Amino acid sequence: MSQAAPPLSRSSFLFAKASDLVVRASRKGFWPMFDQGVVSFGNFLTTIMVARGLDKREYSTFGMVLEFMFYLNNLHGALVTFPLTVKSAIADEAGLRRFATASSLLTMFLGIPLAIVTLVAGSAMGHIALGASAVVALMLWQLQETTRRGLWAHFRHAEAIVGDFISYVGQALGVWLLIRYHNLNLVTIFSVMSATSGLAALVQIFQVGMKPIDLTELKAIARQFWMTGRWVAFTNLSAIATSICGSWALRIFHNADQVADFFAIGNLLKLCNPIMASIAGLITPAAAKKLAYDGVRAAERITAKFTILGSAMLLPYLLFILVLPTLALKLAYGGQSHYLGQELALRGCVIGYFILYLSGNLTAFLNGIEKTRYSFYGQIATAIAQFAILLPANILFGLQGYVWGGVIMASVQLVVFILLVRKAIKVAREQSDLPPLARGVAATAVSAVK
Repeated sequence: MSQAAPPLSRSSFLFAKASDLVVRASRKGFWPMFDQGVVSFGNFLTTIMVARGLDKREYSTFGMVLEFMFYLNNLHGALVTFPLTVKSAIADEAGLRRFATASSLLTMFLGIPLAIVTLVAGSAMGHIALGASAVVALMLWQLQETTRRGLWAHFRHAEAIVGDFISYVGQALGVWLLIRYHNLNLVTIFSVMSATSGLAALVQIFQVGMKPIDLTELKAIARQFWMTGRWVAFTNLSAIATSICGSWALRIFHNADQVADFFAIGNLLKLCNPIMASIAGLITPAAAKKLAYDGVRAAERITAKFTILGSAMLLPYLLFILVLPTLALKLAYGGQSHYLGQELALRGCVIGYFILYLSGNLTAFLNGIEKTRYSFYGQIATAIAQFAILLPANILFGLQGYVWGGVIMASVQLVVFILLVRKAIKVAREQSDLPPLARGVAATAVSAVK
């Protein structure tokens, strides 16, 4: 007579469940992470080579212009690519093409004022040619990101890899050629970005497919996008406080060298972006779909699963930098680099980055269940914390104050977002418990309040 197998211990059971989660989630997340890996690897190589090829003052200028472009891209993302992702996630193929066409047209219209702002910013720094090259790079970058997000909305991440390889690995190759032929400067760097983004956008336009739409339909979609993304736009606009309290204050109250040091140590964490961006990019459409078909509890569960998966993949690399920061800096910039000596600041960046990862996932969840107003409230609270905590620390202590003040600020942000998510879930559950007619009246009332 055979003996019954002994029951699994609680620790063995939890390990088995965690392993199963990682396997199942990895199948869903492989192509998104691989695609984002291509993007981040290309960006990482580009910024490392630029940091090595330019002096500190020029590199600080490059970093600040690029950071400013990121914020403008965030505004575009709120009004175009975020609504495109949410609306296309539950649309058929024809609907995706319709939304993608409208999004591309809206990108070009929105790009006009954004381009003007970028041109003024570049010119204010005494680099008119830099401003002009950054304008072109910005508009083509946004167009390529729009077509890319169209593919992502239907989980066609494997197809997006071709265009992203052209854009991001292509720009790294272009910068390498500039260095090889001794033609590396701020204008030529952004010119390379323009060329690779434009070519990638063409490839992805053909992949998504475009459907002709008339002006009336474009206006209707623009209204839908505005209603969906306006709170995200307000959220992203408030995020400009990060630059004011961060790199801008660092340059005004200290010097360009410290700005360059910050961007240089930040480059090492860009290898985390494939996971961070992919997880957040998966959470928003997945939560939207779960909410539509299975309710808010299912949206919570899918968000938690993706967050655990991302954490399991992020922590080994982050712990390596945390424990061996000098080795990490030497591997990136060489044994005689002028960026050595910033190990303490690098450790602070690691801690802050992981906290921001968690906050980013909570934001993605709020966006997915269309409670974007709460994301806006969270960002406003974050902006207040930046002026109250980050800016004074930056002014008083320079780079170290910027980094460690940022850790404190990120912790405050995480607590605020946890509270807001709990509130949003409560509201979503109350709305889901209403009968259909009452639910429609409540939704109308909520929209009016918004």
